[in-house]
Amino acid sequence: MLYSEGGHIRVKTVKKAQNVLYPTIEKMLLGDKKEVQSKRKGLYQKYPPREIWVDYTNEKSFSEWLEAHLHPAFANPHSKHYKKWRHVFPVVSTQPTNLAMKQNASHLMQPNEEGDSIFQWPDPKQTRPETGSLIAEAKEQMLRESAHSMKSGAGMTKPVFPKPIGYDNDLIRALELGLMGARKYITSMTNLSGKIIVHGAKLEPPATDAKKQAFIRDMVKRTSNFDVTEMNISWQT
Repeated sequence: MLYSEGGHIRVKTVKKAQNVLYPTIEKMLLGDKKEVQSKRKGLYQKYPPREIWVDYTNEKSFSEWLEAHLHPAFANPHSKHYKKWRHVFPVVSTQPTNLAMKQNASHLMQPNEEGDSIFQWPDPKQTRPETGSLIAEAKEQMLRESAHSMKSGAGMTKPVFPKPIGYDNDLIRALELGLMGARKYITSMTNLSGKIIVHGAKLEPPATDAKKQAFIRDMVKRTSNFDVTEMNISWQT
């Protein structure tokens, strides 16, 4: 989970869940509905997210499940809000999308002339041990990431980013997704080129917040020159 502060993007917290069922994930993110008086809140109760960026290609069921929990009308075929994304940004994994995410992460992590970068890793001395170990793992995964050239059917060469054999890349992938969402909250961002595809015929900002509607509508044009035609998004008014 990321947040912006003072012109920088920082890590709020890191959680990793492997080989667990949805009830466990629900409790971790949304809290335990059976324990109303419990002091252990879910992650989203502690830090209500503005947006949730998810790898839709690999987590289709999870993306839709999470949106339905946060926005029940999403799963109601009788509602006008049926299948209209509001909280979750379901990113489709394509080579242009992967390249755009790598370029964006690289730009945010690149130090300027003063040695300052927009994205800042947590200080290990001020990080809880369990969080620190996951941060270290994310850095290791980042160092294993590399581009390979592959020829397309038309004979063109394009970069691809295969998963390192024998290693996970889930943490760095999650960070790259988060940085795609967090970048628009930084006013000092310079333009980047690339394309990113978001799944779904409708991506609907909450109608109760007019400012947020306008903010999200301009999220691509204001912060980059990503090709908007590659984003399968329309807006409910």
